[in-house]
Amino acid sequence: MAGLQPEFEKRNCKIIGLSVDPVTDHQRWSKDIEETQGHAVRYPLIGDPELKVAKLYDMLPPRPATARRDARPRTTPRSARSSWSGRTRRSRRC
Repeated sequence: MAGLQPEFEKRNCKIIGLSVDPVTDHQRWSKDIEETQGHAVRYPLIGDPELKVAKLYDMLPPRPATARRDARPRTTPRSARSSWSGRTRRSRRC
């Protein structure tokens, strides 16, 4: 997303990142993204280790009925959303 940020800005859209990692981890992996991908993360990142936001907005991938989802899943929220005029719409699950 960091590499695509200029395209979002052209369309007057803002990026917000959601991570199941705590905020304290963001600085370290933001630096890694910049070093390995060549793009700095210049948008807000939300730490959601208890999955409150991810579950509220149904942003987690489907799971088998037998799988257990705890507060630290081995998964990443993968969903794109757009918002305009106070309305939110899921544009696609990534």
